[in-house]
Amino acid sequence: MKKKSAIITGASKGIGREVAKHLSLQGYDLLLISRTEALLAELKKELSIASKTTTIETAAIDVFNFNEVNKTVAGFYEKTGTIDLLFNNAGYVKRGTSEIDLAELSLMINSNLIGAVNLIKSVVPLMKMKNSGYIINVCSRSAQAPRSFLGGYAATKAALLAFNEALYKEMKETNIKVTALCPGFVDTEMTSDVKEDREKLIKTTDICSAIDFLLSLSSSVALKTLSFESIVQVGGYC
Repeated sequence: MKKKSAIITGASKGIGREVAKHLSLQGYDLLLISRTEALLAELKKELSIASKTTTIETAAIDVFNFNEVNKTVAGFYEKTGTIDLLFNNAGYVKRGTSEIDLAELSLMINSNLIGAVNLIKSVVPLMKMKNSGYIINVCSRSAQAPRSFLGGYAATKAALLAFNEALYKEMKETNIKVTALCPGFVDTEMTSDVKEDREKLIKTTDICSAIDFLLSLSSSVALKTLSFESIVQVGGYC
């Protein structure tokens, strides 16, 4: 079976880290992107021990920097000859709506929206060359049901969700699939301030199961959005 490759952003922690481990065990060649070089090095070492046959590239770059992103993606493609999956996961969150700090809002826009678009701009031409691939944009339930204290974050994720829908339609005549993944509270560092029973939050392994589900669908299925939330969130948005 032909080897596959995947790019994961926000790979050094939380969801990205779990997805990297999951895809590595499935034999994917990986490009792991994060701003934290030490954490990437630690993850690469862990994955190299667990999977001897997987090529693992890391890049400690800011996804907001298109030139760095494009150069890194092109280098990975040159080595692997294919990019089968982009898991667009890099994200940043700060509380605030009417009193949102504008500097923090800019950082969220740069990471949550522009960074994701930068990866898409770099990857789509390469996927079109093969006429195949899957792009999963990690949005958030906040993009669909904003909470009163997360207005700035919700706005950036809603913008990504809108971009995802446009891309989903744009790729209609290709074999490139596009899905927005919109989870609620996931048990990671990002939700450390959520005062709920951690056992009732979405597990990072649930995200991996969602990816497996998407990749298992036949070529005749297009799924624009996959939304799910932790049981403690049901009916609790305000």
